[in-house]
Amino acid sequence: MFSKTKNIIQKLVKITDTIQITPEKMDYEKLKILEQLEIGKEIELEWIHQTSNGLLSYKGFQVLLYIPDHTSKFHSPLQELIKYPEKCNKFHIANCEKLQEMSRNKRYNRYIATIDTSGQFIIDGKDRGMITEARVVLRVCKYCLNFINYQNYANSSPNHKKDIFDSFDIKEFLATYETHFEQLPKQTKYKPSYANNWNQVSENYRKNKDYVCEICGVDLSQYKYLLQVHHKNGVKSDNSYSNLIALCAVCHRSQPNHQHLYVSPQDTKKIENLRKHSATPIIELDDDEIPF
Repeated sequence: MFSKTKNIIQKLVKITDTIQITPEKMDYEKLKILEQLEIGKEIELEWIHQTSNGLLSYKGFQVLLYIPDHTSKFHSPLQELIKYPEKCNKFHIANCEKLQEMSRNKRYNRYIATIDTSGQFIIDGKDRGMITEARVVLRVCKYCLNFINYQNYANSSPNHKKDIFDSFDIKEFLATYETHFEQLPKQTKYKPSYANNWNQVSENYRKNKDYVCEICGVDLSQYKYLLQVHHKNGVKSDNSYSNLIALCAVCHRSQPNHQHLYVSPQDTKKIENLRKHSATPIIELDDDEIPF
């Protein structure tokens, strides 16, 4: 019976050498990864694997990769980046020469891996001198198109290359290569447990809390991307304010079953330094309010 069950699970989920998962907990682990990738998961470049045809893979899932930090674009304030996406960093679909160069040079930028097919990405930018975030339409990396020769991009004329670049569609791209990930749940069929308006709910709640962590009291109004909204009861579709709590990335990671959340050493240090100057008292949760 166990052997039969194992064979069924192996048909549903691709097991890679980098993931050691027992059949009993495989479904749970895969769904957790899907949830993380749906909203975007911060990763290190070395966590990304290249498939045989150059695509980007994170723990067996095909992903898109991008850098959210646009704060160094001093001549392009956030509203300008929203209006002119060509000024933004590009998102990656393959292990192109640019990504390889970043990896060789150990450029540890904050990368986000995602399976979001909307074409919009959450980036950090400057708005009236303050660091804030927004959803912005990003363009695909041309080096990636050339690396995998998407739609014969590498062999096309300059005008045809421009047409391929301008008309690039994430859903069409994923559909083109989905057979390479056929044992995985299809991104276009996956229904995340988060509400469709979760990004707006999260933004409204954090704003309501003045971008202050409700556990440690750190003020993150200058670094809003480091404040996250957590569901106390673990039900991500329950967005009632009584079920939400604003947590800095470090406090969020310290909650039970959330050790998988990655916080870079730079961001951890940033939060620790801000805590020293915070005047907001630390609160303690009652036993029945400890986040899951």
